[in-house]
Amino acid sequence: MNIEELKLRAAFGDAEAQFELGKAYECGRDVVVNLWESVKWFYVEKDVNKAIEMYKENDTFISRFALERLKVK
Repeated sequence: MNIEELKLRAAFGDAEAQFELGKAYECGRDVVVNLWESVKWFYVEKDVNKAIEMYKENDTFISRFALERLKVK
């Protein structure tokens, strides 16, 4: 997947794309190395995965809209 598609998917909440975008900025893969952007995307990805895990464990309520945005089924 090209970097523009990765950015688009990451912006719409795709956790895998967010992680890959963080790695791309960290390593300079198809983008200029930018550690601030790298850290930003790693934290966003971490938060999405945490929300998904909380939903699966029934530890918290997540609205239907939020779940759809996180692509949880």
